[in-house]
Parts: sequence; structure tokens; C-alpha cells
Amino acid sequence: MSSNKYVTIWIVVFLAIISLLATDFYTPAMPQMVVDLMTQGSMIKLTVTVYILGMAISPLVFGPLSDHVGRRPVLLASAVLGLLGSVFCWLAPNVNLLIIGRLIQGLGLGAGLSLARTIGNDLFEKQEFAQIAGIISLVVAVGPAVAPVIGGYLFVHFGWSSIFFLVTLMIATGGFAVFSYVPETIITRETSAFRLRELFANFRSLIIHRVFISYTVLAGLTISIIILFGVLSTFILQKQYLLTPVEYGWIMMLVTGMSFISRISNIILLRKFTPEYCIVVGLVFMMMGSVMALVGSVLKLHYLLCIVIPSMLIVFGAGTIPSNTVALALGPFRQQGGGSAGAIYGSITMLSVFAVSIIGTFLPASNLILALIYLGLSVSSVIVMLTQTSLKQESSSVLSAE
Repeated sequence: MSSNKYVTIWIVVFLAIISLLATDFYTPAMPQMVVDLMTQGSMIKLTVTVYILGMAISPLVFGPLSDHVGRRPVLLASAVLGLLGSVFCWLAPNVNLLIIGRLIQGLGLGAGLSLARTIGNDLFEKQEFAQIAGIISLVVAVGPAVAPVIGGYLFVHFGWSSIFFLVTLMIATGGFAVFSYVPETIITRETSAFRLRELFANFRSLIIHRVFISYTVLAGLTISIIILFGVLSTFILQKQYLLTPVEYGWIMMLVTGMSFISRISNIILLRKFTPEYCIVVGLVFMMMGSVMALVGSVLKLHYLLCIVIPSMLIVFGAGTIPSNTVALALGPFRQQGGGSAGAIYGSITMLSVFAVSIIGTFLPASNLILALIYLGLSVSSVIVMLTQTSLKQESSSVLSAE
């Protein structure tokens, strides 16, 4: 299995990448979708919000279920559900059906994203898992970087529905690859019946695990800041700066491409430093970018570079963090309950993104609003990391005293 485990993880990662591309593909088309579907901008942003909600809910069922029936059947079921939702989006004649389709899509693809973490935890030890997660996050970063460019060209030449057709085709391909090549990876299968009481008890034990919950919330905050830029910037850059969908796609590639660079840096840093150190480096860049964005907005420096450069710094910093938090959060649960741990990790992460996306849905898109949310999320991330560091020091002091 030593050679096959790399094939397995990359197939699973392909499905996980789709869950990220499913939103990034159509961000360039959002302003025009408001016109085509005869709706409001908040309703189009809501398609992102309900998708994230679906991604937050599905791991709560599929993750623990994978501990009982195995990873492979649950992964296949999630791919089928994601495929169904994508077909809904592709053929949606109005915004209401599009919202329903996005919710179904999120329910399916959210499970795949959570199981990717769990299966990686099944296959690799903690330190190797951190390195593999870094490499995976590097590849994952490429997708969201190029997705707006691809989506912009598809929208201009074939309309926004062609974007959802592409997503449908990708999910079908990934599902077939899972069916054909992915074996069962679970280490210890739960033999007890799948009972809600035991499910909630297991969730409770994870939620009160201070190391787990701290790093999980931190991941959610940093992922939120990247997704928020995509949701708000499409309206800011196309309405205020008059960029075309294709031009916006290239700007998005420039900004989100910093996540790719940060992941390369993270892989290099992990050779000499701990995951905790890499997280601190990322937080420093997030704070620098947030302060720059706020200063530019307060001084009313409404130049394109005044929003692009701070966003690049923020995305660079945020990009270093999730691949480290996943290893630190899931490491203690490798031998048993990995599906539940991966489920809670994915769910709380996406619930954090969901909460932020609600704010982005109903707030006006402007440079100042974006800068304030940047700063709020960055400061919150620093507080969470400081709290975790303090708890770790307290635990060390107690052990030393004993």
C-alpha cells in the first residue's frame, strides 16, 4: 500500500479541489448573474453562503458514518450527491433553484473535503502528514488561483451555466476514479451501532479538546479571509474599478496565487521549524496586510494596487496556516475516531466561513468594509493562537511541577 497510498490521496485531493473550485469558477460571473437571473447581488452572494452551510453540515453525518462503514462508500455517496447538486446549478432557470442546487452541491462536496483530511490522517504519520498536507495544499492553491481566469473566459464565451457544466464533468470524473482506484483506508473500524447518542458524545469529547478546537477555529478564520476576498472583490473590482470578468479573473489569479507561493514557503520552513512556528509567520503577514488595507481605505487611496497588494500579503499569510492546523488538530486522533475528528474539523472550519460569508452577503461591497473584515479576522486569529500557546505553556508547567 506504500505506493498506492499516494495514488489514493491524490484522487481524493482531486475531489477536495473541486469543492474549492465550485465557487471560485463563477465569481467573475456574479455581477452579470444578478442581471441574467433578475435578482439582487445579495441573492447571488447567498449562493456562496448556502454552499458553505452545506459543506459545514455534511461532515457531521458523513465523517462519523465513515468510521462505521468505511471511507470508500461514504466518499462515493458524497460524490453522487455533489454531482446531483451540480446538475441542478447547471440547469437552474432562476436564482431560487440555483440556491437549492448550491446547497445540495455543498452537502456532497463538503463530505469529500472532510474525508480528504481523514484519509490523509489514515495513511500518514503526524510529521509526514504535515509535509504531505503542505504539498497537497500547494496543489490545492493552484486551483483557486486559475479558476477565476478559466471561469471568466467560459462566462464571456459560453455563459455562466457552462461553468457549472464543467464542475459537473469534473465531479463525474473524480467519482469514477474513486470507484476504480481508491481502496478502503480506515485503520480501526467502529463496531458499535451508529447511534445518535454516541455520535453526540463523540462530538462533545472533540469540542472540549482544547488543542483540537483551537487549531480548528484558527483554520476557519484564515480560510474565511481568503473566501471573503473572492465574494466581495468581484463586485468591488468590476463595479468600482470597471474591470471586465476576464480582467478580474487575472487579478484574482495574482492575489490567490500568493497562497501557492506561501505553501511552497511552508514546505521549506517545515524542514527546519515546527508547524506552530509556520503559523506565527503566517499571522504576521496577515496583520501587515490588514493594517495596510485599513490605512489605504481611511486615507481614501482608491487605487487598484491599494486593494491588491494588501490582499496579496493577507492571502500569503493565510495560505501557510491550514495545512499546519490540520496536522496539529487531527494528530491526537489518528488511531481511532479519525472520521469524527475530521468531520468536526471540517464542520467547524466551514461554520466559521459560513458566519463570515453571511456578513459579506448583506454588507455593501467597499474597500473600507473589506479592510475592516480583514483586520477583524486577522486579530481574531492572533488571539486564538495566543490562547493556544498560553494553554500549552500552562500544561507544560503542570507536568513539570508533577
